Amino acid sequence: MKPYRKLSDYESALISRLLSEPFVGRDEIRAQISECLVMPYPDGTGFIFLVPSHPMVPTKERIPVEGEGMDIDGQRIHYCLHVVDGKVDELEIVKESNSPVFRPPDPREIQVTAI
Repeated sequence: MKPYRKLSDYESALISRLLSEPFVGRDEIRAQISECLVMPYPDGTGFIFLVPSHPMVPTKERIPVEGEGMDIDGQRIHYCLHVVDGKVDELEIVKESNSPVFRPPDPREIQVTAI
């Protein structure tokens, strides 16, 4: 198992984009992510967060925010931020075609939907 590490610049920009729209718990998620570490999934379909003790996220939604962008091959990529028991748990990345992500979209091009 790979060790936890800090977010990459791209991952940080992606999370910032997902948190650009207002929703319940956004500020608490920002606080948790500001000091988190991550471990990527071996297959590259997301990563899990190791979050230090911070205020709990006051949301009942497991996925309070998600994003959608396009890969270079024209297939949609979904970014789902999961919150479990008041803590950021994982960022799931799902490409509709189940093929590998060839070139992820610029975070500024991702369409964000907050619950």
